[in-house]
Amino acid sequence: MQKQGFAGTNMIILVTGVIWNGVAFIPWLPIQTVAFAAFTFHRAFFYSVYFTYMAHTFGSSTCGRLVGLCTSVAAVLNFLVWPLVALSNELFDGELRYIFGFF
Repeated sequence: MQKQGFAGTNMIILVTGVIWNGVAFIPWLPIQTVAFAAFTFHRAFFYSVYFTYMAHTFGSSTCGRLVGLCTSVAAVLNFLVWPLVALSNELFDGELRYIFGFF
């Protein structure tokens, strides 16, 4: 992050996320180890950069409020998981690829 800055680091996060989601679409179990490794790296890297960016950009006085707001919005959106799985079970015989492809 010291050499690339936030822009280069976020590009790495984007690439690992695309690898993770792209491999998750492949219905072949042995390749899912690549998805697992990409997800593990992506998640750890994402959260470390996220909190660093918030603290660096907005300072310590507003960082907590913004992180709390983002977390609250994510929590509300998380309640969409149940209806989307129910929709997938009803319309697509439990196949989640169509739901993942939409989002």
